[in-house]
Amino acid sequence: MSLTSQIKDKNSPVRRFFTKHENKEGVKECIALLQSTKPIRLPPFTPASFVVYSFIGTTTDYLIRYTANGNSLIFENTIAHQALESSEFLGAFTGQDFTYYLENLYKIGKHYLDGRDATDHNAVYSATALAVMDNVFRSGMLPRLFSEPIPKDKKEQIKKSEGKNLKEKTTRFLFDEYYETLGGKLYAQDVSELVKTFVAATKSRDSELFNARFVVFNQALEN
Repeated sequence: MSLTSQIKDKNSPVRRFFTKHENKEGVKECIALLQSTKPIRLPPFTPASFVVYSFIGTTTDYLIRYTANGNSLIFENTIAHQALESSEFLGAFTGQDFTYYLENLYKIGKHYLDGRDATDHNAVYSATALAVMDNVFRSGMLPRLFSEPIPKDKKEQIKKSEGKNLKEKTTRFLFDEYYETLGGKLYAQDVSELVKTFVAATKSRDSELFNARFVVFNQALEN
């Protein structure tokens, strides 16, 4: 269960702990320090669901880390990689074997994060594949699209698509479909603009992020 869901639940041990030990004046000071006076930047499109916002956030997170480390990721240190290594456990827990989906999503994730700028739409595409895997590790579920029966006409399209084998073709085809539900080009544009904001901050001598580098890669809390 995520920390966010624990905090939302008024009866959870985590929420009760924070309520008991909350320093209201300290909270006000922290909020005043962290809050931006700039208006919220809205996406250039209307997302189909709240899930899109989640993927925009996770994908941007991957790309910020990629950018802050010289356009590179140590993939073995990512949550996506942990999802891949946990595929057998996740399969036993959920009753679904999606190991080959994770293997091929991982390949997609690495493909365009090859040193190119994170603002490149292909880099956004690859980072989104890692974000899907990230979500699998945290929730134990792939998007519903991956578990639904594939119609006969789509199977024919999949057979004719690019890929080394049918499993790879199927993963790429379904991921492409899911990517479009997130917003496709408009989604990629939004993520790209968010990353540009970070890049600009790292290059500005007036910014607190000037020459920023991340030492700790995205990792899960132990407990």
